[in-house]
Amino acid sequence: MAITCMLFESLVFNFSRLESSLRISKVSITAILVLVALASIILLSASPVHAAGSTATVTTDQSDYVAGSTVYIYGSGFAYTTSVTLSVTDPNNAITTWSVMSDGSGAFSTNYLLDHVDGNYSVSASDS
Repeated sequence: MAITCMLFESLVFNFSRLESSLRISKVSITAILVLVALASIILLSASPVHAAGSTATVTTDQSDYVAGSTVYIYGSGFAYTTSVTLSVTDPNNAITTWSVMSDGSGAFSTNYLLDHVDGNYSVSASDS
């Protein structure tokens, strides 16, 4: 009987240590999850970062194009590594919109295939 009691007491002691250890692990995991959530909120709510004193610009590789040719569009001065929305308006006022990612310096490049509509096209870009 004495051996059984000692064995039982040993099991109770080991179970208490395990329970205490699990409680600490649960607290640690909860603390880590809370910190990750807070960091995510801070990063997602941060404003896009622009180069100090920069002005966003959009340029093309040529000033005049033949219908059906490809226009290469370049941008700079936009927010770093963020989505930039571009819109091209053709002579019939049809608008084509798409997004590209700016690089670490706020620049991007993309292209647009001109429709077979003669006239003036305009392009605009926004990172907000």
